[in-house]
Amino acid sequence: MRKGADEVEDRWDLVTGPGDGEIVRVRLDDGQEAEVSPPMMAAVARARPQENRPDLFSLDPGVPEKTVSDLVAGGLAGYDEDSGGWCLTVVGAQLRSALVLDAHRHHAEPRGVSVHPELSEDDRELLVKALNWEGQEPEPVQPSELAPADPAPRSPTESVSALVILLAAVIGVLCVALISSFETFALLLLPGLLLGAGALYSFQRQRAAQTQAIAENDEPDVIEELQGHFVTGDMLDTPARWMLGRAQRAVDAVLDSAIHQRGLLLDEVRNRVVLADVEWAVAQSLLRQSRARARIETTPLTGERSRQAAERARTALHEDVAEVERRIRTLEDYARRVREAELEEQDRRSAVELDAIADSTTEAGAAHPHHEEALSHLVRAQELALRVAALSDDAQGSC
Repeated sequence: MRKGADEVEDRWDLVTGPGDGEIVRVRLDDGQEAEVSPPMMAAVARARPQENRPDLFSLDPGVPEKTVSDLVAGGLAGYDEDSGGWCLTVVGAQLRSALVLDAHRHHAEPRGVSVHPELSEDDRELLVKALNWEGQEPEPVQPSELAPADPAPRSPTESVSALVILLAAVIGVLCVALISSFETFALLLLPGLLLGAGALYSFQRQRAAQTQAIAENDEPDVIEELQGHFVTGDMLDTPARWMLGRAQRAVDAVLDSAIHQRGLLLDEVRNRVVLADVEWAVAQSLLRQSRARARIETTPLTGERSRQAAERARTALHEDVAEVERRIRTLEDYARRVREAELEEQDRRSAVELDAIADSTTEAGAAHPHHEEALSHLVRAQELALRVAALSDDAQGSC
């Protein structure tokens, strides 16, 4: 029987908090309880299924060591030898489903960027790389870096000069070799080689510096070129950011499910395309709402007409938010149904496996009477042998 949204809300209890130090107790599908902190919940929610093992969820490599240790201590994660990484346990996978299905109960931070469905895979990779690069904080300057050991990169003019010096050195050495004695050639060979090597090193160093500069300058260009084709959590205000996180978790729950990857839902490609379209539409609406809220809050109200207009704007915004909330709840309901179908399919497979064990055990037990009968015959034979031996001893004694 399918649980409604109101039924699953009762399984979350705040133990301590609020803030990053809060601990939440959750009752899982099998009746077990788990106590988790916000960092633990975020790490579990970001876990992704492995391609060849859809039932196994790998932790993101960027999860802090302390969070991993807390997950392991809580029985939610463990090290998988086959994949060579940290993965969710069965209990951890149940917690992940609970986080997805009950995302409206928590501050579900977005898992990343929502992109336009028509954006190519290459552009998506470039965009994610650029966003990650832009979000990196500069590393602290170390004392040893205050006086750099290497000089600053040379200019293009200096690089051309280095090549000219290299060619001149090579030509000079060859000319000396043709017109001079062997002793003179040997004497000039080493300085010529050192001069040429220095010029070549200078040229290569300049090329590397130019390549790095081009790569760094290209990252912001990608973001500028793709403006209007992506939405991130940083572009939204707090209410919209949490709603985007809920939508993304619901979409991920469907696409990451084992029954989707096995093709047991709709056509896999069609399902992926439809959900991408819905996620992008939600992200665009949330971005529009964030901007509208900011404009309403910052527009001065100097009279009755502006106050009435502000009230109309808030009413329209409230209705728009309610519409997006309905769409997100539809996604969450879809994710919940997929999870229930996944549990049903797992229950069926477990029942088949356990029935096989029961049949095997019954067959083994049916063979036990034959073993007992054979053992009984052996015991009677041993008793008869002892009696025969006793008779033989008696016969020898009477003689």
